[in-house]
Amino acid sequence: MGEIPSNFTTSNLCFMASRKSRSRILNTRDGNDRPIFSPDGSRLFDLPFVLNDFIADQRIIVGSFADAVFIRSGPATVQRMSEQYRERGDIGFRFVQRSDWGFFVQAGGCDN
Repeated sequence: MGEIPSNFTTSNLCFMASRKSRSRILNTRDGNDRPIFSPDGSRLFDLPFVLNDFIADQRIIVGSFADAVFIRSGPATVQRMSEQYRERGDIGFRFVQRSDWGFFVQAGGCDN
């Protein structure tokens, strides 16, 4: 993991991931053979760590979730567009994915 640019850091910064994602990296150590998690599992790289099983597996997000935004994405739709390109002998594709968002009242452990 690279360093977080200073203009993106706030006192509310924390990591968020699912239990499954956390279990995959729980025993990981840094380049100096130090564990990346605190002994109680509440901090990752010395920032608060919040469990949220709505985060996709193998994803860890970092940010200030005091005003937490939840983003929900639907499935990707692929449309084959053969009529439009038939004269040139080509086939076109259009990809669409719908997304929605909303606010949590509070994301535990990351409030002000």
